[in-house]
Amino acid sequence: MRNLYVAWQDAETREWIPVALLTEAVGSYSLRYTRGARRCSGFVGLGRMSDLEKVYYSSTLFPFFQNRVISRSRPEYKSYLGWLGLTNITDDPLSVLSITGGLRATDSFELVPAPRREGEKLVLDFFPRGLRYLPPETLASIATFTAGTRLYLLRDIQNLFDPKALLLRTDAPVVAIGFLAKYYCAGLDRLLTLNANHVIVKVKQVNTEAPLDMRLLCTLTAPWSESFQLLESEDDFSPWTDEIVDFSGSEALGQASISLDLEVKPTKKP
Repeated sequence: MRNLYVAWQDAETREWIPVALLTEAVGSYSLRYTRGARRCSGFVGLGRMSDLEKVYYSSTLFPFFQNRVISRSRPEYKSYLGWLGLTNITDDPLSVLSITGGLRATDSFELVPAPRREGEKLVLDFFPRGLRYLPPETLASIATFTAGTRLYLLRDIQNLFDPKALLLRTDAPVVAIGFLAKYYCAGLDRLLTLNANHVIVKVKQVNTEAPLDMRLLCTLTAPWSESFQLLESEDDFSPWTDEIVDFSGSEALGQASISLDLEVKPTKKP
């Protein structure tokens, strides 16, 4: 099971607020709205999935998400794959959306991946934010990084916009090279307090020809704990209702079709 959150930017406050949760499980998809949507006066849902109290199901990826995956016909398709460290987008569109955030210049949505589990490790692949604001000499130094280069997290407690912000820095000399997406900062701050030495950030690859927002691909790892939730412990990320989505049986899949809108293809009973 994999989760991908949808964040929406309030046009007045400019705040990014988690409003929905996409879940993939056993070849099926569900979308439900989160508690963050309750405090967004201008948010009206995703496409025709406008009932914020419904849970929507589909056997294929919802159009809202599919439309944010780059087409194979685009000339930059192969380069784009390489920047993400992937081989075939069509095999796993959620991996693409998880790394890129599905950003589009024409709307106010961003996709936020929940960290995945690999064995006993929590793993998060990400592109640091804010590289466009770095001086040329810092960008030049980033180009010299190699896979496995160690990076470090630094609390930016005097940040006027977000006192929980986390900077990424190098070591000897110490140089700031960007920010972590703010969605993870509160949870990672708790994790750093518990065991800072086991939260490890390394360079996964450097994309010297890519746009700045895809220039540096990093991986964060930390010990996995069933009791620790990096995102879900924040109220905005919690489901609007406490209804449990169960994809394990045909009965659940059959009932799910009741919640479908015109935009969504219904799942069939086996």
